[in-house]
Amino acid sequence: MKQGICLLSHIPLRRDPSEKSEMVSQLLFGEAYEITEETSTWYKILTQYDQYAGWIDKKMYSPVSGEYYGKFEQGIYTVSAPVILIAASDNSLLYITAGSTLGKEPENGIINIDTLSFRLMDTLHESGIPLPTGIIGIAKQFLNSPYLWGGRSTFGFDCSGFTQIVYKINNMRLPRDASRQAAVGKAVSSFHELNEGDLVFFCNEESMVVHVGLAMPPDSIIHCSGMVRIDRLDEKGIFNLQLNQYTHRLHSMRRL
Repeated sequence: MKQGICLLSHIPLRRDPSEKSEMVSQLLFGEAYEITEETSTWYKILTQYDQYAGWIDKKMYSPVSGEYYGKFEQGIYTVSAPVILIAASDNSLLYITAGSTLGKEPENGIINIDTLSFRLMDTLHESGIPLPTGIIGIAKQFLNSPYLWGGRSTFGFDCSGFTQIVYKINNMRLPRDASRQAAVGKAVSSFHELNEGDLVFFCNEESMVVHVGLAMPPDSIIHCSGMVRIDRLDEKGIFNLQLNQYTHRLHSMRRL
């Protein structure tokens, strides 16, 4: 089976092999995948990180050796700052977003991905700004990032892409979609037992999970709805402070 790796800021993962098809997720820089099917111009892939299937344009494909792919889960280093600017080996510039995956922590400003090397040009680690820590600290650095269906980066998130990336930066693995995230960890039985960073799920009229956010007890939530934002949370659901109304109905709460 042929494998590949994302060497762009991000690559759209589409439901069908067409540029007009819905974007269901994204690959971020450094994330690897297996190719399971192909057409003349598209590859169907299965992502290594979250086992998510979709189609990518063949023009965005970069090969990766089987040896690197097989060791990929060992010593993974995840980018934690919102945006890192790097220079590729051909001196072209590339913006790398938080949640991107490096084989291991950079050494002397150099990132090595399989047989390729990239030099860090500028990072928030060197800006004098304290780096955020913890689930909510990381989540807050994305405030005002826009909503994008299928998005997993500071340039655009959907609700579950946001929670997945925040947890990924904290070395905790979540499935890609909110409905699957609602099945991991253990249930939190009472609203008043929520801890900071617990996953909070919301449902439609058919009681299907359609939204997820991160608890900020005692009465707030950070989530991506229109943008990454903080709203009021109670036993009924999310009260949007900008619209001055309830927008999401509480379904369940989980803790990893």
